[in-house]
Amino acid sequence: MHRVRRHPAVLLLLAATAAGCGNSSGCGCAALEPLPEMPPEDQRVYDGIVTEITPSGLAFIEQNFAGIAAQFLGGALTFDLPPGGSGSCKDSGCSGQVLCKGTTPCPIAANIDSVGFSTVAPNRLHMNAQLDVSSGDIPVEFCQRVLLCLHPDCTFQIQVQDKPISLDVVLDVDPMTRAVTFRVENLQVELTGNDFRINGGLVCDIADWGFVRDFIAGFVNNELNSRIPQEVKKAIDDMSCIKCDQFASGCSGLGGPATCDTGTNYCMNDATGECVYGPMGMSGRMDVGAVTGMGPEAPMDLLIGLGQREGPAADPFIATDGGSLFLRMITATDAELSPCVPDAPPPPNTPPPRPDFSTEAAGTPYMVGIGASDRFLDAAFYDAYRSGGLCLNLSSDAVGFISSSVFSTFLSSLNSLTEGKNVPMILAIRPKASPYVDIGAGTYRDENGKKVIEDPLLTIYLPDLHMDFYALVDGRQVRLFTLKSDIALPLGLELSPNNELVPIVGELGSLVTNIEASNAEIVAEDPQVLADIIPAIIGLIEPVIGSALAPIALPDLQGFSLDVKKLGGMVPSASKPGTYEHIGLLADLSFTPSTPAPIRVDTEASLLELKLPPPEALHPTPGRPLARPSVVLNVTAYDARLHDAGWEWQYRVDGGFWSPFQTSPTLEVTAPELLLQGVHTVEVRARARDDYRTLDPTPERLEVVVDWTPPHARLEVDPASGIARVDAVDNVFDADLEYSFQIDGGGFSAWSKDAAYALPAGFTTVTAQVRDGAGNTTELTWRGPQYIHGRTQRAQAGCNCSATGAGAGVLPLLLAVALVGVRRRR
Repeated sequence: MHRVRRHPAVLLLLAATAAGCGNSSGCGCAALEPLPEMPPEDQRVYDGIVTEITPSGLAFIEQNFAGIAAQFLGGALTFDLPPGGSGSCKDSGCSGQVLCKGTTPCPIAANIDSVGFSTVAPNRLHMNAQLDVSSGDIPVEFCQRVLLCLHPDCTFQIQVQDKPISLDVVLDVDPMTRAVTFRVENLQVELTGNDFRINGGLVCDIADWGFVRDFIAGFVNNELNSRIPQEVKKAIDDMSCIKCDQFASGCSGLGGPATCDTGTNYCMNDATGECVYGPMGMSGRMDVGAVTGMGPEAPMDLLIGLGQREGPAADPFIATDGGSLFLRMITATDAELSPCVPDAPPPPNTPPPRPDFSTEAAGTPYMVGIGASDRFLDAAFYDAYRSGGLCLNLSSDAVGFISSSVFSTFLSSLNSLTEGKNVPMILAIRPKASPYVDIGAGTYRDENGKKVIEDPLLTIYLPDLHMDFYALVDGRQVRLFTLKSDIALPLGLELSPNNELVPIVGELGSLVTNIEASNAEIVAEDPQVLADIIPAIIGLIEPVIGSALAPIALPDLQGFSLDVKKLGGMVPSASKPGTYEHIGLLADLSFTPSTPAPIRVDTEASLLELKLPPPEALHPTPGRPLARPSVVLNVTAYDARLHDAGWEWQYRVDGGFWSPFQTSPTLEVTAPELLLQGVHTVEVRARARDDYRTLDPTPERLEVVVDWTPPHARLEVDPASGIARVDAVDNVFDADLEYSFQIDGGGFSAWSKDAAYALPAGFTTVTAQVRDGAGNTTELTWRGPQYIHGRTQRAQAGCNCSATGAGAGVLPLLLAVALVGVRRRR
């Protein structure tokens, strides 16, 4: 028998949720392992996600149903007609009719051409449709005694167009798991004897009488009206029934007594005899540490599936006849406590107040409303914390800016510990309290063409976050100091052309509080002076956080795309004024295959100005804000239509979060990451103003080199061999250092890559200069000769040599920002 793939009514319900896969870890959830057990009540958040499909949304589905059915049914709904009939075609009993005689399958195919929906409170979706039914040649044997017993080999075909069909989809709640269930009732479709003809020769033509055709019509009608609901139920059960081996606990722990049916492999409710439904959606065990790639193994259980606490009588799916269809989701997370974090009390899991999407729309038409609750987000962050997935170890291998040469800029005694070498470092991040989320309005304000986050849609709070800094000293990683702070990460959400929610970050500086330094005995300075660079340190881990909060794909809703009309906080919180209970969006629907791809914008960027703070402003000093370097770019955009629609641009640094958009063609990059010396990558992309579907998919990339520190060097002079040599390291340009030498106050030699220089006889003073690729220069002077017992004495600053910065007329001394590769993509 051909398995029914999905019934159109089932597709409608799945299209209304963010989870289009069945009760498993599949359907886009391949990275999830099966859950060990069904989440218990104390881990669940009812109404964690809520969805409304309005009457206009149902009308859109009606209008596009033929395309939907073609895409998701993979053609017609097909099943085999079994042999049937009665009687015998033998001389001793020459009467009766037999359909589909023998072992040859007799398939029947049904296509739904058009459909109309109406909602009936509290839980019924009524569907009227036009059905096309067809078949191949189906053998029919009939016999009638005339002179002899006639039993010719005849066939018939069904070829019916626009046959009316009606049915009800009934939504309910599983008494054990509280998962949404649905079934098909009141199916009505009727063929008549005029819908087919008996073929096969003269006797068959004679036999093509009304009573034979009426018999065939009655038999086929019985099959259609009984088999379609049966096959649909099988398809629904296959997607929704909990399998006996789905959980490690088997069929126990589901909320009541259940037994495994070994024939179907379903857990069966002992009281009702029906299979136990699991919440359709996404479920499984994920490794939070694998999301960032920089943390320990951190398993966390996750469930997002259709379900609600009360049945439809108390909590209707449809409030009034002809009204919207509401689908609610159970969300649940769980994790064992990791040894890298202390325990913390869980957030409340009481059901949040539901959003009133029609009130939020304020008269704006919409087809679909979706809300994700703050309590679901808080629970997810809480269990991500418990799992240890937020304990990060960032090394120099993973993040190039985590090195002693970068941090020695702010802690000069670090050079003494590392003997002037650039050694690997590790930044170990350990949260000591559970993070949580506040939902805001998601609003912006305009500051001279630059959008600034006014009330972040999401603020992620990381209280009591400890950052331990280690450096490789004497062959082992030694802790230098610990910084503790409370951090608030303000985020907005923008939409990409692929219907992804892309996090963008607001200003961090004012949202880092309660900074304390400890465990700093090994360094000479007070690490408290590093407080001003914590935003830059957070910038280092932005790509890591960004990977965990990577663009969140809005589901295609079983072939529908969402055209978002509004995105923001919904339902003001009674317990925390100024915040909201849900992130909500209002959207229209479009059918993906018929939606033309929008014309995308292309971006160009070039250097306009370098803003260089004075040298003293770039060194941490208690009581004085730390200045920030910035890069000013000239940006332009165009599209295939060469039409200036009015553009806006955004940027990000080193793969972190994207900035808010701005409309000015002069773009100032002020990310705190630019405080850290090294090669930074700046990406810029444009879109037509307020049109997220035109966003440039290939951002312009530029390299920015930040280097305000001259090379760390020492001059070695060997009078016996007549060779002077400079041993130098640089925090950015180790491979690109150049050298020049002066003997006894004469002229300097030409710059070269050679760190050694042949000395003339009778010299008394050697001066060497070393220059990095940004033009920062260190000058060293050796006065001698000093040759003791055949050993060479290395001259260093403060001993027998002097060291200064770059001389006058050299390239900018303390900071050089070089932009490389400005180009126009073709």
